[in-house]
Amino acid sequence: MNSMKKTIFDPTLKQQLLARIDNLKPTTNRKWGKMNATQALRHIAMGYKMSLGEGQEPIQSGGMIKKKILRFMILNMPIPKGKAPTLPTFNMVDLGINPTDFQAEIAHLKSYIEKTATSTSFAPENPMAGQFSRVDWGRLMYKHTDHHLKQFGV
Repeated sequence: MNSMKKTIFDPTLKQQLLARIDNLKPTTNRKWGKMNATQALRHIAMGYKMSLGEGQEPIQSGGMIKKKILRFMILNMPIPKGKAPTLPTFNMVDLGINPTDFQAEIAHLKSYIEKTATSTSFAPENPMAGQFSRVDWGRLMYKHTDHHLKQFGV
């Protein structure tokens, strides 16, 4: 399967992500970026919450053309290591958010993965890329989770 077409809605791929999360440890070193493993878990979970319309982010300005280009890039291109823009409220390092209960963060993320995988109701827009469908969210959530698990070599 084309890596850009993978989705959190595929039960096999979802199970693979959950197993990879189980291989993450609080002391796992990152290969790029600034977040530690516990911050990454919180950061990833925030994406799932956003996809479901929970704690929705303010819509970023930029116009329809810019959003269409960004939407294409988000859904069809690899996420650059350490260079992809992050929503300010998702930036664990800049905000000084450093959760201390690693196991609670794992449980929280896994619960949101499960909730997202079975949901039929999603936020109608991605704050940076405009209109998003359920299929778009499924692809982005898989891709975002995979990106950060690779960041920690799992």
